[in-house]
Amino acid sequence: MRFSDWVASLARVPALQPLLQSGQPRVEWADVCPASRAPLLAASWLSNPRKTLVVTSSYEKALAWEAKLTLSGIPKDRVRQLPSGLSALFE
Repeated sequence: MRFSDWVASLARVPALQPLLQSGQPRVEWADVCPASRAPLLAASWLSNPRKTLVVTSSYEKALAWEAKLTLSGIPKDRVRQLPSGLSALFE
């Protein structure tokens, strides 16, 4: 079983449905183990595709999130990085 298949199976676990399909405009994952955040977010997106924003503190962390999300089954063409706002603030 590929990792992306395992993540897709998370989207079908009945006990996780309230979290994955919460419909809340904002969900914070601060209490979730860091290693499980990307697979759970991917499972949530796979069960209910929608625009989702992940904010990171560095470009390297953004690249890591991109890799984890695509490994978790989100199509690469659906993951985009926004340009950093810092360069616009100081120009």
